[in-house]
Amino acid sequence: MEELLSEKVAGVSLIIFVGIIFPGFVALKTYSLFRPLSERKASDLIVEVSAYGLINFVLSYGLLEYASQADTPALLRWFLVVCCFLIGPALIAWLFYWGQRRLSDIGILLRPHSTPWDDFFSTNEPCWILVHLPDGKKVGGKFFEKSRASLHPKPGHLYIEELWKVSDDGRFIAPVSQSKGLILRPSDYSLVEFFKAE
Repeated sequence: MEELLSEKVAGVSLIIFVGIIFPGFVALKTYSLFRPLSERKASDLIVEVSAYGLINFVLSYGLLEYASQADTPALLRWFLVVCCFLIGPALIAWLFYWGQRRLSDIGILLRPHSTPWDDFFSTNEPCWILVHLPDGKKVGGKFFEKSRASLHPKPGHLYIEELWKVSDDGRFIAPVSQSKGLILRPSDYSLVEFFKAE
């Protein structure tokens, strides 16, 4: 009797893991690609993973029922399983992030990013960047598609793809010959200015 009970518990645990926890984990990892997550306790992550997993389970239950029927072709069955456990959770995370962005654009929700720094750099909008160093000097250049900025939880690191000579009053004069860019840590500068890419 005890062996039968332990087998049932093991079977239920496997169903919970495969049906809820794994898809929830996929969704959370996908969401973190769009918006880096802050460091949190494991108990908070379990709640989020479970919530994503339950949403996915409810939405994909019909597909799983169809896939479990004996007359469903094997190739279609595997495709439906992949959709339910990988593609579906990733799509849910993307839709959640996209919905947050759209609702924040019209003022219903707060912006999904932790700081204005993250919000600005997440747009990937090309611009000119002027960085003020602690000694009063200025460096600047093109912050275009190859440039990078680190986001939460470790923001402030900058890679400027093409360095330009800058005048004392902050005007961009000319590109630095054979420039491959510049990397700055948060401690390397005191202020950052942005200008439209024209």
